[in-house]
Order: sequence, then C-alpha cells, then structure tokens
Amino acid sequence: MNKKKKTIIITAAIILASILLIPIPRWLKDGGTVEYNAVLYSVHKIHSIWFGQGYEEGTRIKILGFTVYDDVMLPDGSAQKVPVAGYDICRIVTDGLLEDILEGKESPVEVRYGVGGEQGYITSTTRDPEVIRGFIEALREITIKERITDRDRMGYAADGNADITLEMEDGRTAKIQLDRDAGTKVHTDNAVYLLDNTDKLNIMCTRIQIVE
Repeated sequence: MNKKKKTIIITAAIILASILLIPIPRWLKDGGTVEYNAVLYSVHKIHSIWFGQGYEEGTRIKILGFTVYDDVMLPDGSAQKVPVAGYDICRIVTDGLLEDILEGKESPVEVRYGVGGEQGYITSTTRDPEVIRGFIEALREITIKERITDRDRMGYAADGNADITLEMEDGRTAKIQLDRDAGTKVHTDNAVYLLDNTDKLNIMCTRIQIVE
C-alpha cells in the first residue's frame, strides 16, 4: 500500500469515527437537561421539572438505543421507572402491563384503535397477529422529544384524541392516549409530551382501519 492510499484510509477512518462517536449537545427547556447525542450512544444529564413537584435528576446512558446506565431520581428520592430496554413510552404510561408487552413478557390477543372526541368516536378492532406485532414495534420506537407543562404551549384539541388499547386473553388492558396524529400525549397531570419516531405508529393506526 503506497503512502497516499494509507493517508486516505486513515483520514476516512478518523472522519467516520468522528461521525459515530462525537456527540452533539442539546439543551432542553425543561429545567436544565442537557443531552449529548452521537450515532452510537447518548448521554443525558437530566435536570427536569417533574409536574411542579421538584426536579427529576440524574444521568441516563444509552448505547445503540438501549439503556445501560440510569440513576435518574424523582423529587421524592425514588428511582424513575424506566424499563431496562429504555422504551420512552413507558415514561409516560407507567403501566406495568404495557412494559411487559414491550419487553415481550406478555402477548396481547387484540388491539383496538379509537379516534375522535366531542364530534364522534370511531373504534377499529383486530386480532390479526401481524397488526398487533406492528403496533408493539411502533410503540417501542417512540421517543420523547419534549415535555411541556406551560399551559400556553399545550395546544390541546378536544376533538383530536387517539386511543390505542392492547388487550390480553384474560381481559387485562394497556391503554395509550395520544393526539389524533400520534404527535403528543396529553398527561393526566396537566403535561403534554411531544414525541418523535411516530411514523410507524401512524401507519399502523391507518392500517387497522383498513383490515378491520
């Protein structure tokens, strides 16, 4: 290998390593959280207002999307409940059954999708295993972009709810309530979560209305 080719290979390797390993910082307007995101990993230094009760604080590290370290604590000193796999939707819907479903410990036999509000409500239901798997995979991919507690920014629309219900054979259910295009989650404690990576969920919400 001549010197010129060797120099090109070394330069390309340095550039590739820089792209994969050098994080880009992002400062959130949630009380002081700073995210350092690289292609292969992320480090979140969390200092976030928790429903007006104090701060959620700590460090969360993910490698290839999986949580490998998490010491985030709530204002009362208890640990933030996030499953090992790091599914962000479980930070919003703190339902043990949903957590078990996403981790593959429980298998729902039916999925229901209801959409509407004050002007009417339409429900679509299926037991198609492929569609159920599609919903589970879509929920796993959702990430939290921002949590909003400022009422002026919530922008809640009464006629824009979308409810996804996963039902077990014994009747137990896990329910997720989003806005109509799966872009936000209206929390019962007067907070709104802005979500990312919802394209697959939107596709599944359309599909279930077709296959019903």
